[in-house]
Amino acid sequence: MAGLSRSFDFMARRPWLLAALVAIAYGVRLNDTRELVDAAVDPYRMALPPEREFLYGSPLPLFLVSYFIHQGLPGMAAYIWVQVMGAALFLVGLHRVVGRGVSRETRNLTLTVLLTSPLLVTLLWWIGKSDLYLLGFFLLLTCTQSQASPVGLASLMIVSHGELATIVLLMHGLLTPGRWRAIAVGLIVGHAMLAGYTGMLSPQPTSRADFAWQHAAELIGIFAATPLLHLVTPATLTVIYAAMRTLTWRAVTVLAVALGFAIVAQDFTRVFTIISTPLLIDAARTIAVSRPSAVTWLWPLAFIQVHLAGTNLLWAHGQDIRIAP
Repeated sequence: MAGLSRSFDFMARRPWLLAALVAIAYGVRLNDTRELVDAAVDPYRMALPPEREFLYGSPLPLFLVSYFIHQGLPGMAAYIWVQVMGAALFLVGLHRVVGRGVSRETRNLTLTVLLTSPLLVTLLWWIGKSDLYLLGFFLLLTCTQSQASPVGLASLMIVSHGELATIVLLMHGLLTPGRWRAIAVGLIVGHAMLAGYTGMLSPQPTSRADFAWQHAAELIGIFAATPLLHLVTPATLTVIYAAMRTLTWRAVTVLAVALGFAIVAQDFTRVFTIISTPLLIDAARTIAVSRPSAVTWLWPLAFIQVHLAGTNLLWAHGQDIRIAP
């Protein structure tokens, strides 16, 4: 038993080894490769079918790919380079968030808690989405001490993914009420920029929100038919937070909002996890500081969740409707 405890402790204190092993064991997945490159050739011209027009609601990665294509890079090379830039941004933000004023041991334990959440599989299996930029800007926003920087970072989040960024910022404001003014200004500026871009497109692209509104009844019906299947990820997180005594009414509200949007999006891993990110960060810090010994037994969750995802238990794969791009 002592040997098992030592081996678990070894892994818990080496989060990057844990992430590398999960990536090697289960691989990574690219998304929207052809669509993003096609749209980036001329981002001011509608070039995508209606079911993929949501990509115009994430103009930042679209314009970055377009820039590198027009600098002479082949489409796929531009796509990959933009993902590398996003990963670098995310890692910088992650380092700033978990490394502020704490020991190396606490930093590693905090990272391990984050990686045992569905955040790791979200980052590995949805490469090509704007998540790396959205979360990278958000992580930097949470640790900046400037009064002006949060406005710019919130605006960049909106042009990375208008819908998810809006919800994440609102949840961050709920958990940290003192930042509402900067968040509100950032939301206004970001949505003005987004509206300015989409307003130049003709015809107007179908947004994720439009699709969700049109199919709301059908989407809720899908969830109602197999609720236990869809609740694996939300239930896992809730049990962990409750066991670690990190649940407050604000945390419960964030989880409830994340679940509601996950039902509408029919994505109970990526959408639920990204919306819960403000809570994940707070909980990871709390658990690493107040319950460091418990982290030793958490790290296998990183493998368990990805394995369940591979057997289609975390997502309702096979549904005709998917609106969580």
